[in-house]
Amino acid sequence: GEANPQVMAIAGDNTTLLSRIQHAINEFLQWLKATVFGDTEGRLDVFAKKTLRELLNGKEISLPNGRNNSVSLRGILNEKGEINYEQLRQTTDAIEEGAAHLNRLSLAEERGRTKGGRRNVEASLVLGGWENTFGADTQERGGSQSTQDKNDARKRQEQLLEKWARETAG
Repeated sequence: GEANPQVMAIAGDNTTLLSRIQHAINEFLQWLKATVFGDTEGRLDVFAKKTLRELLNGKEISLPNGRNNSVSLRGILNEKGEINYEQLRQTTDAIEEGAAHLNRLSLAEERGRTKGGRRNVEASLVLGGWENTFGADTQERGGSQSTQDKNDARKRQEQLLEKWARETAG
């Protein structure tokens, strides 16, 4: 195909240099695919296109490495237990693109959650948001819950997930 003008400005007519750059980029993308994206071609494509666009526009990028890019569950639910669907969508997008992850499981387990699909990620975020918003209430009351409190909490979580599922069913 035709080379990008910005790439040509860097490499000029030196086709050997251009070929080496393309090879290095392909090797890097294969490494990313194997180590970060868990061999998920679609997520790698989204990440690669976004990253190349940002690089060509002069923006510094950071890789989704380890636990440094974990998402905050604050704002997924408000104090009334209502879901902030815009925050949920943005956070899910970031996880699906590989730009962020939940910091609850190992990286391999997090990749498995993501491979489970968007609904799986959203459900995890909704429950994580619930825990972030209301889980602290239990700790403030002394840290241990009675069986009834645990059952009540579980029931409220189930109701929240059912409400989310109804409201987002496509």
